Amino acid sequence: MKKMKGQENLERWMEELLAEMLTPVEPSPRFVQALGQDLVRRAARQPVRFVERYRRMIVVGLAALGSALSLAGLLLFYLLRGRARKPALQA
Repeated sequence: MKKMKGQENLERWMEELLAEMLTPVEPSPRFVQALGQDLVRRAARQPVRFVERYRRMIVVGLAALGSALSLAGLLLFYLLRGRARKPALQA
C-alpha cells in the first residue's frame, strides 16, 4: 500500500520529536549484574522437566522405534513363512 505524502511527513515529524524527547540511557554495570543474577535465580526456581524439554525428540524417537519394530516383525514373518513352505514344497 502506497503512503500518502502527508502521512510520510507526519511520520518523519513524529520520529524527530521522539528522538529529541527520548535520550538513550545505558544501565549501570551494577544494575545489569543484579538483573542477570535475578534472572538466573528465577530460572533455577522453575526447573523444566525432562519430558517437557525433550518432548519432540521423545515422540520422534518412539515413532522411529515403532517403525523399526514393525519392519522387523514383517521381516521375521516372511522369513518364518518361507521356512514353513520349504518342507511342504519338497515333499
